[in-house]
Amino acid sequence: MTVLLILVLSLPITIALMGFLLKKFPPKTLRTFYGFRSRRSVLSIEAWRYANTRAATMLLRGSLVNLGAMLIIILLHRFGSEITDPMQMAGSVAFYPLVILAVQILYLYRKIEAELSARFDCKGRPVKPHNARVLRENK
Repeated sequence: MTVLLILVLSLPITIALMGFLLKKFPPKTLRTFYGFRSRRSVLSIEAWRYANTRAATMLLRGSLVNLGAMLIIILLHRFGSEITDPMQMAGSVAFYPLVILAVQILYLYRKIEAELSARFDCKGRPVKPHNARVLRENK
């Protein structure tokens, strides 16, 4: 069971660590080797900072979701399966973290890209809201 817990907990801990490092040490320039890099995020330094701030927050929240999902999967698998050997169970549960991670990455990318397209134009300049009502709705 210890091997299974280490296997399952390593992914959420790694995601949380990535989010923490991105939040604590955000990339300063567009040429930094780490950070949320997409076509829209590298258009301007404002878009770059916004995308990396959002990515850090979403990674931290996503690690909690991932941890909860993995613990539920372990409990369901542990009590609903005839496999009692921890190594066999680790092998049969091993693909769940990868599926959850893939869904998280796709969600994070699509969500941040949508936010970038709403907040910045095609050249990376911040979009000004048409009236004060739009500002209040976004808060």
